[in-house]
Amino acid sequence: MTADPPLPSDPEAPRLSWQEREIVTALRRVANARAQVAELEARLAEQQHRPAPDPTDSALVEQLQKEIEQVAPRAAARFGGGAARERLAELRRHQREVLDRLGFADYASFSAAGGGLAPVDDVDPVFVEFARREVRDAEEALAQVLALPADAPEWPQVPDYPPPIDLRSPDRS
Repeated sequence: MTADPPLPSDPEAPRLSWQEREIVTALRRVANARAQVAELEARLAEQQHRPAPDPTDSALVEQLQKEIEQVAPRAAARFGGGAARERLAELRRHQREVLDRLGFADYASFSAAGGGLAPVDDVDPVFVEFARREVRDAEEALAQVLALPADAPEWPQVPDYPPPIDLRSPDRS
């Protein structure tokens, strides 16, 4: 059985130097910025290769929804609704295929987008460029931290100001 790693509050635990803490912080910033850029670039590429919605598909979705609304009460009937249930399943499957082609999760999101005729841009290229600048800035900050001399003095510990207040009793301040 292995021992648990020491807790940060353990006085015997090795502490990172201020330079090591700065390096860790800079590395986290670089990793986070790179991950965000990769995600934004992937979404932008997908958005740019998305075909424009076909107006006939939008009209077909509306027509299928009307048929679904007509068939649904008969399919919910207790007796004699077998054929209506089969037809309802077929209509919903066909509508699902058309909605997938248009890039919508369901009919509600399709109708909320105004019938799907206006393509919705998820990612603004300005955001992608901003994220790329953040990667450059984070990499530059990491380079600056790595360039610090190894024998640089430790920053002094600055006490919290104002001092913490004990809120458990009103007479202590």
